Amino acid sequence: MAEAEGSKPDAGGTAALRVRRDFPETLLWRPELITDDSGKATLEIPLADSITTWRASVDGISAAGKMGGLELPIPVFQDFFVDLDLPVSLSLADQVSVPVTCYNYLQQPQDVQITLAASSWFEAPVQNLNLHLGPNEVKSVSVPITVLRVGNHTLRVTAQGTKMADSIEREVRVLPTGDRFDYTKNAVLKATFADTFTLPAEAIPASQNLWLKCYPSRFSEVVEGLDSIFRAPYGCFEQTSSCTYPNVLVLDYMKRMGRMTPEIEIEARKFINAGYQRLLTFEVPGGGFEWFGRNPPNVCLTAYGILEFTDMARVHPVDAAVTERARQWLFSQQNSDGSWSEMHRGWTWAGRGSMTAFVAWALAESGDQSRNLDRALNYLRSNAQDLDNLYSKALAANAFLAHDRNDSFGRKLASELKAAAVVDSQDCLHWTSSGYSITFSHASGMDTECTALGAMALMKAGTWPQSVTAALTWISTHKFADGTHGSTQATILCLRALLAASSTSLGQEFASAVTVQLNGQNLETFHINPNNSDVMKQMDLSKYLKAGANQIQLRQSPAGELPILLSGVYWLPALKPAPGAAHPDPLEISLQYDRTTLAVNDQLNCTVTVKNHTGQVVNMAIVDLGIPPGFEVDTTAFATMQQSGQIEKHEATGNQVILYLRQLSNETPFQFNCSFRAKYPLRVQTPPSTAYEYYQPQNRAESQPVTLRAVGVEVGAEAGG
Repeated sequence: MAEAEGSKPDAGGTAALRVRRDFPETLLWRPELITDDSGKATLEIPLADSITTWRASVDGISAAGKMGGLELPIPVFQDFFVDLDLPVSLSLADQVSVPVTCYNYLQQPQDVQITLAASSWFEAPVQNLNLHLGPNEVKSVSVPITVLRVGNHTLRVTAQGTKMADSIEREVRVLPTGDRFDYTKNAVLKATFADTFTLPAEAIPASQNLWLKCYPSRFSEVVEGLDSIFRAPYGCFEQTSSCTYPNVLVLDYMKRMGRMTPEIEIEARKFINAGYQRLLTFEVPGGGFEWFGRNPPNVCLTAYGILEFTDMARVHPVDAAVTERARQWLFSQQNSDGSWSEMHRGWTWAGRGSMTAFVAWALAESGDQSRNLDRALNYLRSNAQDLDNLYSKALAANAFLAHDRNDSFGRKLASELKAAAVVDSQDCLHWTSSGYSITFSHASGMDTECTALGAMALMKAGTWPQSVTAALTWISTHKFADGTHGSTQATILCLRALLAASSTSLGQEFASAVTVQLNGQNLETFHINPNNSDVMKQMDLSKYLKAGANQIQLRQSPAGELPILLSGVYWLPALKPAPGAAHPDPLEISLQYDRTTLAVNDQLNCTVTVKNHTGQVVNMAIVDLGIPPGFEVDTTAFATMQQSGQIEKHEATGNQVILYLRQLSNETPFQFNCSFRAKYPLRVQTPPSTAYEYYQPQNRAESQPVTLRAVGVEVGAEAGG
């Protein structure tokens, strides 16, 4: 057992306290540990501040190839400690009675003074409480606080006993209330750039932020997308694939380019290993993959899995039998003419051309040399009319040119793509396509996927470098505020295109200086050169903002082409919706609670209704249910919904429950009941719950907030001096 560093009073009766504030979910991950000749190795594990029992999982392999593993507990304990039950997030003006629990495992009693550290983000009627604890006694008190300020904050409590003392600090995020307004500006900085971010005077204080991100190279865009994509839900096979795939591509790329660092390799391998284990859970018995691992497998997702596992095998151990089972199942579904066709509800396309083009692309990119791929390419060559939109044509062009860079039909398709490009400006072009992609993307999401595929096809052809640059510029200037391109599939295709473009150079080949000004004030001048151009540069401009128009100016000397992204947000007090107004949004979500005032520990029932106003079925929908602060959710209802097939999957965290729907009907609302329990007295505003189309995330709706009040007897203690 490891002993935590609790503090004992010194001769003067005081203690030099170390504040416990480090509470990671994963304490240590080591991808490799080499033993000595006798098979022994020593590993020093730095402990966090959690009073808990860690579970250590160890896997090993001998020089002879024999494998073994074990799990063992690592208890961390101290005789006296204090803990907080603080919500993950709160809203402005929320009132909560935070439970503070003292654990006295000493054999002697203690008189304890509990002190709440003062801070500007909240107010509390008392700062000090006195508590008497007997030997081996655990006792809780409630500390009421009212939230005053938006932002990321900490709450610190110190428990000073007569024998021992402890201090703990927990983080909490305070969200604004009202209406959110976003600002996003993508551009390419040549010599100068200017724009205005207007902050209304009535904006909620501290609700505003403004960030500048600069991408000196295509690779720096890849790394930023790598970080951002992990914040997306990943409940199905494609989402899990696309959250794992960037690490595979980047690790392989950096090894090939000789730019690998131990830090990047350790981090990437950690995510790859976790993603690989999750991906295996989506294999259908007998081979192949499906959105949620249900039988029968999906043709296109199986092909996508083969491509990813082939790429992954270059940087991570992969069970070859899994890939081979997928290949054999996929080949067994091929028609006699070389095509693949849709056989089951829930697949993406009705036509053979698009499906066959996608499978052929995945196989060709994976280096497949089978007769099955030849037959698929022959089918596409003989049935060009089946490539009836630019998305399928871009897939086919990539398939042919990945198989043979000099293929005449592939070059013909690339030429047709070049002619069909939408030229936005001298420096920017993209492709737009009708229909749906493999992941049901459409409209702007489809355009992004099509543009990434079109750029890769033109790169393979090697004939139109200026058009490739213009397409990559479009990709660079159409990011979302979080650095992604919307959905996981759109983002992964853009990352593949950017990585392909980075193969000749990691970044800017000349040195330049970039000066950032806000409202005429020079904030910083930073330098870009070949040695640092693979690192994204970001600046937080929030603290320099003022009410009204904020003038942002950038200068680069000498001039170059530097993609930039400005993203900002502010909140205004909520406006009441006009009574009787028609619902204009494509989706709608509402939460109906059976009451808004209840007693602590009582059950609060909620009916959630999601409506689809698009006029057509929405595929792959997400319902993100917010858990009110200070409440805990009963997940039994979601497990029942999953078992009955009402939802495909659910995931619960401390402040949300994510529900995965295969389809959202446009005829019948999706409705379910759930329940919550108030853990302590409070008055809080409910967080937003959202419903959205995963592969067209702009298509979303958000619930209206409700104020909930839980009343009960305060668990308190004598106020201290």
